[in-house]
Amino acid sequence: MFDDIDPRSPTPLWEQIAARVRVAVAAGELRPGEILPSVRELARRLRVNPATVAQAYRDLTGEGFVETRHGAGTFVREVEGGRRA
Repeated sequence: MFDDIDPRSPTPLWEQIAARVRVAVAAGELRPGEILPSVRELARRLRVNPATVAQAYRDLTGEGFVETRHGAGTFVREVEGGRRA
């Protein structure tokens, strides 16, 4: 899902990650209740700083796309039709 993240792009990495999650939710690739990779796991996979992934997840949380459950992970939320990417 995150194969198209490009470190040479002028778009910040955290924005690319957040945009990819938004698209995946809109396309039905990610369904409500699905867990996203942990911040550390995704950072390791993408070879980026964990703070970069955390920023993307914070933005997605603020927009209502995901919710973080302390000790359990970050999950896709049910997105209303008008809020899809």
